[in-house]
Amino acid sequence: MQLTSKCGTMVIDYYKCKSWKTNKVLPTVYLMVSTFKGVTIKKQNLQELEFYSSVGRKIDHGYIKTGQNDLPQYYDENLDNDGRLYNLDKNVCPEITKAFKELRDKNRL
Repeated sequence: MQLTSKCGTMVIDYYKCKSWKTNKVLPTVYLMVSTFKGVTIKKQNLQELEFYSSVGRKIDHGYIKTGQNDLPQYYDENLDNDGRLYNLDKNVCPEITKAFKELRDKNRL
């Protein structure tokens, strides 16, 4: 599933996950990929309850379903699930980081 913010700058993609060991789809594990203005800012593994909660919160904040992601992604248990949405890669340009933090601080994300 793909959700997009009202202004179109933030996109959240959700994917089913599959195991590296068995190559089978895991029914209760999802991958959430957050992008801001086309730049990936976070990847996070979610359990089923977290997935439904995350989708519900985004829809409550005006996000719109804009696509469906049917291709399962491999589950990476090494992803940091404790990070916050604004923890950006070191390679992201400072202008995007500043703009994202301003939107976050104004509660627009």
